[in-house]
Amino acid sequence: MDKLILFFLILFAVSSPISISISEGALAFCLLFWAIKMTKERRFLFADTPLNLPIITFLFITFIGVFFSKNIGVSILAFKQEWTVLCFFLFCATIKEKRCLLIKCLLISSCIAGLYGIFQHFSGLDPICHKYTPPRASGFFGCMTFGNYQAL
Repeated sequence: MDKLILFFLILFAVSSPISISISEGALAFCLLFWAIKMTKERRFLFADTPLNLPIITFLFITFIGVFFSKNIGVSILAFKQEWTVLCFFLFCATIKEKRCLLIKCLLISSCIAGLYGIFQHFSGLDPICHKYTPPRASGFFGCMTFGNYQAL
């Protein structure tokens, strides 16, 4: 089970700067296998960190805010996007000795995305989508600029 979790964590780290769909899919499988592991071992795998309380408080307040919003349906749909916060707990609780590997994978894929964004900026070309782009880098994400993604 640990090997599957590690595989999908590496896939998550590599794909995060390149593909939102792949990274969210990898995260979903990580969380699934983490839940299966906790069920099999019959124990709650949860690391005690100083950020647990602030993150849980944020999620709780956001959840309460859903019910006080003007449009509850839209708020519930927006709240479901907060599930990606669970990756913090997953990283802290599962693979301690492989954190350097995950950070290296993220840095390498971020460098690849950065170089691609720089190429797009200076050439005005997007070879993946086969189109001319204005001199604004979108990286691998056509819906937002690469700078926006980096800020995020």
